[in-house]
Amino acid sequence: MAKKEPCSLCDTLCTEYHSPLLLKIDDVDREIHWIECPVCGEYSITEGAKDCLQDNPDRKENCYIISGVTRNRYESGEGNVNIISGVTGKSNKSEFMITGKMLCEDSEFQAEFLSKAPKSVLDKAALLLQYIARKSSHPGDRVVIIPAQDYTVCFCKNAEELIFYIKHIRDIGDIKSEGTMRDYSLSLTADGWQKVESLNMPNIESKQAFVAMWFSEDFKEIFTKGVEPLEEDTGFKMYRVDQEPFNEKICDRIIADIRKSRFLIADVTGLRHAVFFEAGYAMGLGLPVIFTCKEGTEIEGCFDTRQYNHIVWENAEDLKSKLKDRILATIGKAHS
Repeated sequence: MAKKEPCSLCDTLCTEYHSPLLLKIDDVDREIHWIECPVCGEYSITEGAKDCLQDNPDRKENCYIISGVTRNRYESGEGNVNIISGVTGKSNKSEFMITGKMLCEDSEFQAEFLSKAPKSVLDKAALLLQYIARKSSHPGDRVVIIPAQDYTVCFCKNAEELIFYIKHIRDIGDIKSEGTMRDYSLSLTADGWQKVESLNMPNIESKQAFVAMWFSEDFKEIFTKGVEPLEEDTGFKMYRVDQEPFNEKICDRIIADIRKSRFLIADVTGLRHAVFFEAGYAMGLGLPVIFTCKEGTEIEGCFDTRQYNHIVWENAEDLKSKLKDRILATIGKAHS
């Protein structure tokens, strides 16, 4: 049965369906709440996740990031579970579910939410441009944005922050704007469309390739003889995050270096969680990812990547030869 309740993420009054059944989530029977929120979109959340938001001040403080991820998943139609027809009276479809594990465990929270949030004012403005482009049926089309409802599309904390970005991209000539602070009718200019096209392209000028692989001593030679020398043939510096000293947290350094790379090489030998995280983050940015693994690796167990073509190598020389061919065929040489 549906009822009106404050949204678990933004406190906006929304429609909530509570299932009388227990569903098995993370191998535990959980109570599920299905939410239809004008700010966060449609999503579902377990009772454990709701408890975590109430008990953990850090998670509550970052609710705008959780809301931003949820809204963008809703807008793109990306879910992680299927609604069970008949449980809530809703139609059977994919929907994003927030579980207690995703919120309570720091590594899960980093991977599912923090890593997906824009890091700067310019990044948020770029997200707004891309949102307007996606909603436009053709150049010149006008998209209505209601700041009180749509501030989460670019991970803003409130409507006032979204209005700031609207005024910014209007003032620099990327959009034309009509309306009031309650709702805006926005359309991209020619400069705006050009900006969106450049944003949707990978880092075409970058001469760095990020290498995600097992930091085992046994793999040192694989990198130094099989990957690092490829700079001579491709023009790309093969970068591993453990090569240079730095002061910031390693997760921040990894994210920053992936963002400035042209593509990523992910060697899944050893099935390291960090490698899968880094590959997924790069793919989320639209960067090409080349998967490799040592012969004998059970890639069938890699549910998220087994459908991708993996370069299977025997030794460093074999990896170097195959990687060189793949890079030149799919990426090309670095821009001079």
